[in-house]
Amino acid sequence: MKICPRCQFYNQDKNKACLRCGWILDPLKDLPVSTPQIRHHPFAKISQMTRGVIRGISRFFCSPIPEAPHRFPYLAAFLSLFCGLGQIYNHQYKKAAFFFIAYIIGFAAVISTISAHYSNLIILLFIAFMLYAYNDGLVTAVKINGQIWTFRYSLAAYSSLFFLLGAGFLVGQFFISPIFKIIRVTQNTLAPILHKGDAVFVDCLSYWIVNPRIGDLVFYNPEALHIEIPGMIETTRYSIKERRTFETIMGLPGDIVERKAGQFFRNGNPMPMWCQPVCPNNIFQDLRFEVPKDKYLAIYSHSPEQMQLGLSFGGKTPALNSPNVILVDWDKVCLIEKKQIIGRALFIINPPRHRRILLPFKIADSDG
Repeated sequence: MKICPRCQFYNQDKNKACLRCGWILDPLKDLPVSTPQIRHHPFAKISQMTRGVIRGISRFFCSPIPEAPHRFPYLAAFLSLFCGLGQIYNHQYKKAAFFFIAYIIGFAAVISTISAHYSNLIILLFIAFMLYAYNDGLVTAVKINGQIWTFRYSLAAYSSLFFLLGAGFLVGQFFISPIFKIIRVTQNTLAPILHKGDAVFVDCLSYWIVNPRIGDLVFYNPEALHIEIPGMIETTRYSIKERRTFETIMGLPGDIVERKAGQFFRNGNPMPMWCQPVCPNNIFQDLRFEVPKDKYLAIYSHSPEQMQLGLSFGGKTPALNSPNVILVDWDKVCLIEKKQIIGRALFIINPPRHRRILLPFKIADSDG
């Protein structure tokens, strides 16, 4: 007997439909079986090849855990930041070769596009790849040791990494000594070397180890600049204290630096452009400096920002080379002590179109 699922009526086995309500008792029994037709799509081969490549990449990155002795996970993670060394440590030599090639390509892409407007995106992608390599070395080492690893453990590892980096910079910046500074230029007084809006990376540690060298662009605290403006009745004197600024080291202790006929000379030898003042066009008179044993020469060549920000004289904002500006004790401002130097400008970080290294192409010997 067949029981109708709709009205619970008892039907004979031969009935195909319920005698009371007409419900089909075996709806799938007598239906014809259809054979699926294979459709030959024009891109079927391309799709099949793509799926094969994806499966191959998946097998590569999800390769079996190698047999190796006990690994130190964080050592593997740290080594993975350097061209696949962590993968070699984990006995994954094919993956190490892939990471090495990827590192070379990524680094070349960062260098070749360093001044492009999209360079920040390339740098972020390269950093993301390094973090992936860090995670891969860590996870593989943990699994080699027979331990279980989940995604939340990866989040914890990244959090600990960023915390340690942040704590290191915090301790270095505020409790030991400044490691570096990011200085944003607010005026165009330093053009063409530096422009308004440039973010300059300043190394504050180098001069704890070595002395300033010829051509170094230093970030320092200058002495107060005194200027006199002759008037119809009396001469007005102003004292301008620029808190921090950039200038080029042109002379070392014991050097003799001169400017004659528009050319700078150091110990009798002509000085190339890379070790001349930031704004050489503002220096128009001949001069001579004998650098004392405990000082360095950084010729103050640009107009102070206070003069550019509205310190006007007779409705005009004079530059250092203005004929109505008399510089008082200017030579003392140009001779600086090492303790006045905060650090050395290494490169411009932003904007990308100004991004470049600020170190001189040549470094003169300390003894001239």
